[in-house]
Parts: sequence; structure tokens; C-alpha cells
Amino acid sequence: MPKSKKRSLKNINTPPGTVVYDGKKQDIKSTVSHSIYSADKIETTFIRNLDELAFLPEVVNWLNVDGLHETDLIEFIGQNFELHTLILEDIVDTHQRTKIEIYSDCIFTVVKQIRVKEQADDLLEIEHIGIVWKKGGVISFQELSEDAFTPLRSRLQHAQGRIRQRGNDYLYYALLDSIVDSYFVVLDWLSNRLDSLEDTIFSKPEQQHLQEIQRNRLALMHMRQAILPMRDALNKLIKDDLPLEFDSRTETYLRDVQDHIIQILETIDTYREINSSLKDIYFNGLSYRMNEIMKVLTIMSTIFIPLTFLAGVYGMNFKFMPELDWKYSYAIFWIINSIIIITLFIYFKRKKWL
Repeated sequence: MPKSKKRSLKNINTPPGTVVYDGKKQDIKSTVSHSIYSADKIETTFIRNLDELAFLPEVVNWLNVDGLHETDLIEFIGQNFELHTLILEDIVDTHQRTKIEIYSDCIFTVVKQIRVKEQADDLLEIEHIGIVWKKGGVISFQELSEDAFTPLRSRLQHAQGRIRQRGNDYLYYALLDSIVDSYFVVLDWLSNRLDSLEDTIFSKPEQQHLQEIQRNRLALMHMRQAILPMRDALNKLIKDDLPLEFDSRTETYLRDVQDHIIQILETIDTYREINSSLKDIYFNGLSYRMNEIMKVLTIMSTIFIPLTFLAGVYGMNFKFMPELDWKYSYAIFWIINSIIIITLFIYFKRKKWL
């Protein structure tokens, strides 16, 4: 978190609409792909000449940018498609919260793609993604080169589902739905992780388990922070007046996405409670193990108390102790000690203290 605050300071005292990338350093070159499709065909090309950037009429246009670190490219696309400067600023501001902004000629959306990475500092990797829906097509901006929309591209390529029969509004919905669907994959992984950790803590709690509980807490907190604003943002698409119209059938699917978001947030809250309970289980397990150790030590002390007493009595240097002159005193001493030990052991067994 300190790194995030430090990078965010670069945007302080700059004019509104300043395009400054503040995310992870990227060593790869940004790429631009343009997919056009209709019911009977699809074509995807990588744009080499930026002057060729344009939406083609009578087909669905999907322009995708991988890499936000080349701000000159982002600004060029913004000028080419007449995007507001505040949109460009939010596209490269990787610390911008999830939101949907409605402009006079487009709808701009910020969402977060979440992947499982199990890094040293965090279990999850959160990618900043911007989506712009304008009349004529949809533009997506991905922070990292790892494509967040691979399942959607496969559906397009193989004409699966109804996406090839619908327009740009359905493509915009499909991009959001693809991101939301990926959250279920992360939740399933977290569920398995929590179950496994719970079983391990029950069997034998160790110090590293407390560290894993903390990592789970941070992962769930970051995931909730990334997803929570999307619940209210989707209300704008469903209830507000929009410059672009959704097909009535697409509105139904948007409500389904909203239901999924609510379900995901409820699941995250449940997992957070489970993870908190794991901490109680961990400390209770340690307390139980300590009690078991103290019980064994107490029983051993109890057994040796009468033995210590006898050894102390006959270890005194009194001159007139008749037992000291008996021929079988030493053997009798050990017989008495053995009887005491056996008697106490049987007593503890019957009391189920052993």
C-alpha cells in the first residue's frame, strides 16, 4: 500500500485530464487489435499504422489495447475517437476505483480483472481495465499483456452463443460479464484454500498458518474493494438515461450481471467470516496443545510428589530411624514407590485424565 500512495502522488497538482501512467513498469510494447464481426464472419487484425484506426460501419467493432504505459498511444486514440481528457486520465490511472461514467457521446467503465498469482506480498493480481462504448464500437484498454477476454474471444471465433448475432451494446455487456465470470474462478480457488487451511489447522496449528490467514484477509479485502463499487455502478446502466441505447434483451443480461456481483460480494463476506474464525481455531488449537502439555506435566508432578516425600523423609540424617537398620528397607522402599505409581496411574486412567 505505501507504494500505491507514492505513485499516486505523481498526479497531484497536475491539470485535470493529464495522462500519467502510474501502474507497474512494463517492458513490452503496447499492441492494438481491431476485431470486426457479424453473424457470418469475424476478422481480427493488429494495427501497425495508427492512422488506420477507425470504426467500420454495419459491423460490430472491438478495438483492444494491451498496455497502458505508452501514454502517447493512449492520447492518440483519445484524439482519434474524440474521447474526453478525463477518460484518458482514468484509463492510465491504475488506482482509479471501479466505476461507470456517462458522457454525452459514450459510456466509460473502469473494472478490475483479478487473477490468482500467489505472490510473496499478495495472493491476487489486480489488473486495471478501461472500457469505452461509443456509437460504432467498443474500445477496451488492458493494463497487462495477459488477455482478460480470452474466453470471450473463443466464443466469438467459434460463433458460440448469441454474441455474433447482437450489436455493440451486447459486446459491451459481454466484456463486463467476462470480467465478472472470472471472479467466480478466484472465489472457487479461495474456497479450496480456506478448506485446506482449516483442515490443516485442526490437525496441527503452526506459526506459518497465522501468516496464511493474514494473506487470506488481505486478498479478500482487496477483492472486495475492487468489486464493491461495481454494484452501484451497474445501477447507472439500468436506471439512468443513457446516450446509447441498450437492446431490451441486453438489459435483462445486465441485471443478471448485477445479480452475480451481489452474489460475489455476499460470498466474499462469508469467506471473510470463515477466515476470521480460522484465527480463533488457530489460537484455540494452540491453547489446547498447551493445556495438554500442562496436563502431562501436572500428572508427572503429582506422581512424583509422594515419591519425593518418601525420599525426603528417609534422606534425613536422624540417628534413630529403625527402618535404616532393616535388611530389606531398600527393597521395601521401591515396592512402596511402585505401588504408589501404579495406583495413581490406574486412578488417572479411570478419571480419563490420561
